[in-house]
Amino acid sequence: ALLLSLVGLIAEISFIKLASNSYKKKNPNSNIITVDEEYSLNDCMEESIKLFPKVIWAMFLNYILIMCGMMFCFFPGVILAFFSTFTTTAVVISGFKGMNAVWYSVVITKKKFFAVVSSVAIFFMASYLSGSLLGNLLSLISLGTVPDGIISILCTCIVEILFAFQSVFFTVMFLDIENFIPREVKNSFNKPRDTDTNHGAEL
Repeated sequence: ALLLSLVGLIAEISFIKLASNSYKKKNPNSNIITVDEEYSLNDCMEESIKLFPKVIWAMFLNYILIMCGMMFCFFPGVILAFFSTFTTTAVVISGFKGMNAVWYSVVITKKKFFAVVSSVAIFFMASYLSGSLLGNLLSLISLGTVPDGIISILCTCIVEILFAFQSVFFTVMFLDIENFIPREVKNSFNKPRDTDTNHGAEL
């Protein structure tokens, strides 16, 4: 399970990179900090593996913050989880590290908070329905004639397709919102990103 999760995270990074480059090609005037030139899928996977440690570190710090919020009171942790929706995207696209990626996600989310929250809720429900409920439905329809292993594989495929669409959707949302973030705000995150000691922007 852990191995599949790690592979899934690398795939998510790849989807974000591919979606961001496609977005840049269609929107050449978009205000994006770092988007590479067109490259092959193999190059994308190699870069995703290189970004993997940075993403893991940002996710770990984000997880600690969310757990601390839930320890003091449940709702601050939930709210922070919504605000940190774009943490991975901030690492992959904007090149931020550690806490800077988390804080930048907060800045991005604040611009379209209700749109982000509703999108997260919709994808969460879709994942739940396509995962557990679909598996039970297939078992019921097949009357036990289809092995559980095949049903599990089918459900996993559907969830992964939804997951890929989710990664692309939130990447495009991130880039659309980022176009409205002032350059000085982005630069304030860029300056301390090697130290991870200062989020450097108004929250």
